[in-house]
Amino acid sequence: MPGLPLDRISIRNIRVFAKHGVRIEEKEREQEFLIDLDIDIDAEEAIRSDDLTKTVDYSFIAEKTSKIVKETSYNLLETLASKIAESLMEIEPIQRIKVQVKKTSPWMPVEVGYVGVTVTRGRVASRGERVFE
Repeated sequence: MPGLPLDRISIRNIRVFAKHGVRIEEKEREQEFLIDLDIDIDAEEAIRSDDLTKTVDYSFIAEKTSKIVKETSYNLLETLASKIAESLMEIEPIQRIKVQVKKTSPWMPVEVGYVGVTVTRGRVASRGERVFE
């Protein structure tokens, strides 16, 4: 519901080796990707009951994210991040998710620490309003 305070679960640096990018080299050789997730839920019931089934299982989320990164090759990090977000938004009780995908060794003419893309997705409330922002 809009206006309810949400609780945040953060998972950092899910490390996956996969093939994403536009260059031939990126499609032929696995590269390291690090994925950060910020998952907003209403955890009130889980907190009251101390019951894992009333929240999200961190292990399941990390495994699902890893599988998404490995199963299909995308040209753009934007597409990959969006696919992760869309898939995880299907899980109750997730209300909003922020996904950051970082490529740690991008094919670039200069050395950089990483390149990354961040997408945010949220549920639509009953009157068509976003649950967030």
